[in-house]
This record gives sequence, structure tokens and C-alpha cells, in this order.
Amino acid sequence: MNEESLPTFWWVNQGTTYDEARKKGFIWAPKQNKSGARLYHWENVSRVRAGDFVFHYANGKLRAISKAKSNGYDAKKELGGSEWSDEGWRVDADYYTLANPVPIEEVGFKLAALHLDKGPVNKSGGVNQGYLFELPASAARLLIARMGDDPALQAIGIRQESIPNEQDGDGSSFGELSKALLGDLAVSAVRTEETLVRRLMSALLSKPFLILTGLAGSGKTKLAQAIARWLTPDPGWADAGDHSKGKHLNPYCALVPVGEDWTGNENIVGYPDGLQGANYVTKPALELIRHANESDYAKVPHFLILDEMNLSHVERYFADLLSAIESGEEIPLYEGSERTANGKVVPWRLPLPTNLFVIGTVNVDETTYMFSPKVLDRANVVEFRMEPKEMAAFLASPQAPRLEELDGRGAVFGKVFVEAAADKAREVPGSVKADYAEEMLLFFNLLREHSAEFGYRTGYEAARFVHFYKLLGGYPDDNSGWFDGAMDAVIVQKFLPKLHGSRSRLEGLLWALAWACGAERGERDGKDFATQLRDASQAEDEGDYGPQVVWDELKAKNADDPAKAARYPLSFDKVMRMWRKLVRDQFVSFAEA
Repeated sequence: MNEESLPTFWWVNQGTTYDEARKKGFIWAPKQNKSGARLYHWENVSRVRAGDFVFHYANGKLRAISKAKSNGYDAKKELGGSEWSDEGWRVDADYYTLANPVPIEEVGFKLAALHLDKGPVNKSGGVNQGYLFELPASAARLLIARMGDDPALQAIGIRQESIPNEQDGDGSSFGELSKALLGDLAVSAVRTEETLVRRLMSALLSKPFLILTGLAGSGKTKLAQAIARWLTPDPGWADAGDHSKGKHLNPYCALVPVGEDWTGNENIVGYPDGLQGANYVTKPALELIRHANESDYAKVPHFLILDEMNLSHVERYFADLLSAIESGEEIPLYEGSERTANGKVVPWRLPLPTNLFVIGTVNVDETTYMFSPKVLDRANVVEFRMEPKEMAAFLASPQAPRLEELDGRGAVFGKVFVEAAADKAREVPGSVKADYAEEMLLFFNLLREHSAEFGYRTGYEAARFVHFYKLLGGYPDDNSGWFDGAMDAVIVQKFLPKLHGSRSRLEGLLWALAWACGAERGERDGKDFATQLRDASQAEDEGDYGPQVVWDELKAKNADDPAKAARYPLSFDKVMRMWRKLVRDQFVSFAEA
């Protein structure tokens, strides 16, 4: 299948006529009812062309997929009730029955999220009344992704990867992605919330290196696995009749536990065998990168998850990858004669493909190492915390995540995800461009006062983050109300993680940050906001400019959770935690607060 010869996809509702139509190999609809009315979903049968694909729905489930053998043509009625006219349209088709019919409950809400015009489902995901509905390619990919490795798909010769994306500016595609992912995570008992998921996905799209930190056991690794398994094709069960044997190895994902003895890059990119000159000793991370480099999988995302990333010094084992992510240069593997691993030639230099995404998880205790600012500057750092209400909800119904249920469910979005991440021309939406520049300069100058300013890289990556935050939220172009949420994430993910040091070094900066993230932006005592920030950064007048002043003002607005009343609630909450730890211990870092 190619884009020039792309078939049309259809959804047919058959009900009691399904068995007879399947046995005889056709679909049929009347030209009009007994009252003479002509309905578009009947007329659609005349529009079908040989080679089109039809999804067959009957009695609560998708039960078959067929391929049209003929164009739609005039034909007499062979089935149906007396309320239909005898004259109609017919398409001859080869039916392929699904081994595992798909309940409407598993795909209806996803189709509804696509907001299809004259589509087969209503806003609630239930089936609309009607006969034949045209489907866009995005809906067809979604259905095929859900069918996984059903033998019917292999027999009919169709794969989700072979169906190109429609190009509509990709805004609606990302809005659909976010909704579909959240729905699937909830169904599979992966506990999270909408804003966190949007931050994670925006971060991955803006930069293919993400660090997850926070409370041990808060779901960092599970959520990373969930996203990876959802976006990549389902590897299928090792034994379709016995699921206890698990799934096939997923070649698009690798979960690699970092060891405390990792002192070099050989655990990532392998090494030339010193005993066998033609052999190269490979590693799971290298195999994943090699697979991602194959042309057949160039549009499929691949995920390298480095678990407990700071059990060893990150710079010792990750420097090559970190450099390649930034520079785009290839990683040298060996010199001399050609070597092979697992029967395949290993290149002398390893290109890092644009469809590779690296996620590292981090815990902080006496067995781990701190990240250097140069590493943190090259990533988005997302902190996981747990609120009392979240723990209460879990304890009321504790469940382990069922990650196998997520396999391939979002693979329909894989291609557009890879293409968007590789598109370097993404920029801040016009509706918030002035606000973005103003806020970035405010924080640049604030940080610069304490020799903690950011550079061009952070400005560029923050702009991309804001761009994708809007797309994933599905916000219209004339809506800028989302911007504070995006800027809040930029502050807490890009500016704050690099901060660490003693009270003498950080106190003034944390006072100013608390003021910038939480205080009202108007004049105060005849001073404009910029002057207030400079005064706060001196850390001299605690009664006028201390963080507690801002906290108390916000508490008057929200007594239960003052931080939520701040302009930038995530950032203000983090700054307050860092400040309190600084006062208590005389030293603080982002990860420890």
C-alpha cells in the first residue's frame, strides 16, 4: 500500500444481516425507503471502489474486515425488511472474520475523540444509527492498532504502519493522542493525571531526553513503560492460547537497569570483542538503537528507559549519547576490520536516529549520585509527587498496573509523534509569543543576578515545549489561557533543577523566585515589579519580601493549598520546599527538596 493508491476505509453497521451478508460476500443498501427518502449512509455504498477496506460491526462488536472486490453497483435487494425499497447498491467483498472481535466499548470513545463528521459513533462513543460510514485514515489506524496481530489482518494484507497520516496541521492529531492515552491509562490501572501526562509528552516531543525524579515507588518507571508500550506496535502474545507465557520481546522498547559499576559506555554501546576479532559484544541499548536505525522502522518511536539512572556517575557511561543528542554527530564504536553482532554488521560509527527517545528515572538516597548541571541542562526534569487524596484513592481500590493492555493501543499516533519530534521548525504559537518572550526575559534577568541564567538551548527547547503543550491540550489558536500552565512547567522542569548550593548562595535567588512565581505583578509601595524582584533577591527584608509573605497572601485566597493560588503553582510549591529545606539544613538541591 502507498499514498498514491491509498484505499478508502468504511464502517458498516449490519446487525441481523451480518451472517447472511458475510456468507454471500457482499454489502447492500437500498436507494431509498418506502417514503422515497434517500439517506447519505445508504448512498455511500455507491461510492465504494474495488480495493477499499470495510470494518464490519454487528451486535456490539467489530467482527470482520473485508476488502471490496467491486465498485458499488446497482443491485436488487437480497436481504432486509419490507421498509426498504427493492432497488439498491451493492459491493462484492471478501470477508475476513476476526479471531478476537473488538467490543465497541474499547474503541468507541477513541473514535469519538476524533470528532468525525458523519462518523459511525456519537459523542459518547456509542454507535450511530445508519449503514455505511466513511472513515479517515486516522480512525482506520486506530481500529487496526486495536486488532493487533489478529490473523484476519495478516490474511487481508494490511498493517497500521502502511496507512499514512492525514496532514491537517497535526493539531487535532495531538489533541486526540492526549485524550486516547489518558483513557487507556485509566482503563489499565496506571494512576496519573492529565497535566502530568501532557508535560511528559510535551517534554519528549521538545527534546528526546527526559529525566523522571521524585518519590520512590511513585510510578516513574511504570509510567515511562506505559507510554513506550502504548506508542509502539503490540509485539503479540508468545502463545495466543496461553497468555501466562507473556508477550514477545518488544523490539521498540528497552528497560535497562543502571548498575553502580557502570564506569564506561560499554553498557550502552557495547564493545569490540578482544578475543574474537570479527565479533562485537552488543548490549540491549545498542540493539534498540540499531533497530531504530533500520529504514523499515524509521517512523516508529523507540524508547530507551534507563532505570535508576544515578546509581552510577551519569557522565561516565552516558557522555557519548548525551553528546550525540546535542550535536547530531555519530558515536564511534570501533576501528579496523568490520565486526558483527547477532549475525548483523555493526557500523564503525553509530548514528543516533530521530525516532529514539531516552527516559531516565532517578531516586535520591545515600547510594546515588547527584547529576551535574550540564546534564540537567540537556533534559526536561519532571518530578513525581503524591498527594494525600491520591494515596487515599489508591488505598480504596489498590490495583497493579496492567501494562500488557496498553501494548500498541496508541501506535496509530507513532508516525506523527516521530515526525513532530524531528521537526526543528516548531515555535511558540503566535497568540502567546509576546507573553513568552516577556516571561523568559524576566526569569533570565532574575537568574542572571545570581549567575544561574540559561542559554540559547534552554530558550529553544522551552519554545518547543510551549508549542507542543498547546497542541496536546487541543487549545484553539485564539485561546491563550493555557500559557501559564505551560510556562509553569518550563520553570519547574528547566530552570529549577540546576539549582543547588548553600544558603549564602541560594537564599536571595529563592526569595526572588518565590516572588516571581507567586506574588501579584502590580505596583507595591510605589515600586514596579522588576524593582520588587531586585529587592527580594537581596534577601534582607524578610517582613516585606520573604517567601512567607507571598505564602501568607496566597493562603488568604486558598487556605487549603496556598500554592494553587499562585500564578505558577508547581514552581511556587517547589521553590517553597527548597527554601524551607535551605533554612533548615543550610544546603539544598532540587532533587532533595
